[in-house]
Amino acid sequence: LVVFRTQDKLEIARALMLEPRLLVADREKRRLVHFDLEGNWIGVHAVNLRRPCSMSFSGDHLAVAELEARVTILDKSGTPVSFLGDNPNKGQWAKFPVPPDEMKLGIFTAPHGISFDK
Repeated sequence: LVVFRTQDKLEIARALMLEPRLLVADREKRRLVHFDLEGNWIGVHAVNLRRPCSMSFSGDHLAVAELEARVTILDKSGTPVSFLGDNPNKGQWAKFPVPPDEMKLGIFTAPHGISFDK
């Protein structure tokens, strides 16, 4: 039995896997997990994320929007290859709203959705 604390986004991971899998953002456990298309547990795909809530695939990479102020790019194995918009101010993580005068270009506060422009 798999128990989620806050399941957020579900995606069919066709691009990253040999067989299609269901990839789930398990937000409060700070990880991505995957299942086969029958709902059987396969395993943990990525850990140590900052409350993942949305995903988008492009080729061999997966972008993960994290509520705690960054976007992580993962490779096929779930290993981070890049971090985007990482906010050093933890007081702004997952906060709505951040006053406009405190916003910084290229720095996230709580990205909740993400998509590659195809």
